[in-house]
Amino acid sequence: MNNIITITIISISLSSCLKNKFKTGTTVLNEDFESINLIEDLFEDKGGNWSFYQQTNNNSISIDTINPHSGNKCLKIYAKPTLNGKASKSDLANNDMLYKAGQTVLFTGWYYIEGNKNLADIYLFDLEEIVPIGAGPGMRFLLKTDKEYMKINRAKMLESDISPSPENQLSFPRNEWVKLTIETRLSKKKKGYVKVYQNNTLIINEDNIRTLPKDKITIVQGTKGLYQSIQVGITANSPNNEAIVYIDDISIRLI
Repeated sequence: MNNIITITIISISLSSCLKNKFKTGTTVLNEDFESINLIEDLFEDKGGNWSFYQQTNNNSISIDTINPHSGNKCLKIYAKPTLNGKASKSDLANNDMLYKAGQTVLFTGWYYIEGNKNLADIYLFDLEEIVPIGAGPGMRFLLKTDKEYMKINRAKMLESDISPSPENQLSFPRNEWVKLTIETRLSKKKKGYVKVYQNNTLIINEDNIRTLPKDKITIVQGTKGLYQSIQVGITANSPNNEAIVYIDDISIRLI
């Protein structure tokens, strides 16, 4: 009991420190990589859109001029397989977003996954809350099973995963550009929804669900009914094979 009380007190203190930090933030991010010459140009201190990148296991992120979706440039990401339960990451992150309960967020991005090797459990986009206790609770979008259809992982917000109905379990195409669209109504109660489109085909349409994290003692503490962080790229790679993913024309905004 004393441990629980201590954790709760720490959580309240940290939550108070974070409260003012998240009063402001941006709701719009557009990235086509056309103005990027060096990786350093991506980041906010150089006038870019991104706070930092995550890169483990000697993975790589580069600007590509051979295979853009539009214009002359796109992002090329390489990641080794996830091994021994330690996620292999190669992605861009922005921790200065601000999406609140009651709002509807629309994300679009174009993805090109190279090759035909099994990449079940590759994660491509994360929407997270920054909390004093808890490992970035939120929603994570991945390809699942050998069929590699889109799925939503909500484990870190202590909710069940969301899968398409069997007739909508469409394999994510390879060696071509694919448009991924995610529309999410944010709610800490079961009043939210999420829609996922693959090349404008609706594959997930889940209503009356919780789409924001909430507190649970000793596991997740300090939730505020908002998201502040997005991660785009290979946010965790498949354990099966290395992956090369191209990304272009990213947009996230309120509707």
